[in-house]
Amino acid sequence: MIGKKEIPPPVLPEYQGMHLYHGFISGDGEGNEYRFRSYVPTTVYDAKVAILRMYQLEQSSEQLPNVPERLLAEERVNLVSLPQWNVGYQALVLSTRDERKVRQTLGKLEKKVLRDGGV
Repeated sequence: MIGKKEIPPPVLPEYQGMHLYHGFISGDGEGNEYRFRSYVPTTVYDAKVAILRMYQLEQSSEQLPNVPERLLAEERVNLVSLPQWNVGYQALVLSTRDERKVRQTLGKLEKKVLRDGGV
């Protein structure tokens, strides 16, 4: 799976209940740009775990994934509870503790990549 090229999906094909929760693009501006995405469970049948993925952007990549990108890393973060649907925001939300864990893990992965120039 790592090293495989794919268009980053909104739902993980191997885990149909895992939906995109958060994503961003980061890099050093010198051709080393990466796409970070977090996926969270949306059904009670899914494990309480968030899956974080990092992709190497292609030169023709856009804000929304439009071309296959190389999967460089995948991390898992155990969640205390399942995400809830927030009617006001019309979005999935994590508990404060789970949100913090997911963002900290994404931040560590991003810092490592930008500092070391790779995974």
